[in-house]
Amino acid sequence: MKPIGAYALALQNNKITWSTPFLDAPVRQIAEKEGEEKRDWPANFSKTYSEKEILVADALAESINTIAVRVGEKAGIGNIYRFMKNSLGITTLEPKDKDAGPMVLGSSTQGITPYELAGAYMMLGNGGNFTTLHCYESVQTGYGREVLKPEIVTTRVLDSDTAYVTNRLLQGVMQGNGTAAGYAVRGEMESVGKIGTSSDNRDYWFVGLTPYYVTATWYGYDSGYPLNVQNGTHAPTAAWKAVMQQAQAKLPYLEFPVDTTVVQKDYCTESGGIATPNCRRVKKGYYQADN
Repeated sequence: MKPIGAYALALQNNKITWSTPFLDAPVRQIAEKEGEEKRDWPANFSKTYSEKEILVADALAESINTIAVRVGEKAGIGNIYRFMKNSLGITTLEPKDKDAGPMVLGSSTQGITPYELAGAYMMLGNGGNFTTLHCYESVQTGYGREVLKPEIVTTRVLDSDTAYVTNRLLQGVMQGNGTAAGYAVRGEMESVGKIGTSSDNRDYWFVGLTPYYVTATWYGYDSGYPLNVQNGTHAPTAAWKAVMQQAQAKLPYLEFPVDTTVVQKDYCTESGGIATPNCRRVKKGYYQADN
């Protein structure tokens, strides 16, 4: 949920950049039930907080929950809810899901189907466009007369520069300290994506994009029974890689759409600001031209 709602909309509305710093610390304290003692929220997957500022690119690559919530609240939880329902066609959301937990961290009442989640990520691989989800293109008689055709509409839901910057952010997930480092599809074509794991080990997710495909993979029990998982291989990500390597093995080289207005700049890895000659450590980031 983090890239398609919180990060994408915060970028779109110039609330953040590639290297904006945010504090990795509890956002607030909440009680699960009335009368219970309040606890720090949200918890990171590591169950720890660095109590330091982390830049947006690193926070998304490492899936830091505290920073995702801060970014989501800058984007506006109501804005994310309306975007998910009206622009991305998520049908399972309920009014009570209009909160930071469901909209940013994925704890919605009914969850989301892999079908609709793959559709939501579509915009990050094709320049910000969303096409009506469909399972067929035409139904015809044996004589070729068409009897049924779905209504398929392509709509721009995200600015192309926002889509490109978010796509580049997702590249970091599969590199360096990213949560899916080492799972890229073999070959010259790029892979980007996002891992998702519920805190109670009931759901393991991966949504991956190549220049040809977006594919969502879910691993779990239909009954919601907790998974007996061990540290090491992330099953849905490994499955995604295995399938994609076969699916595009003989396809010609292709690149993700590039937005030529996006500016590449060196930034200081300590402050997140555009690098000066005095910066000790710099990296290259992607920035919308107007921000």
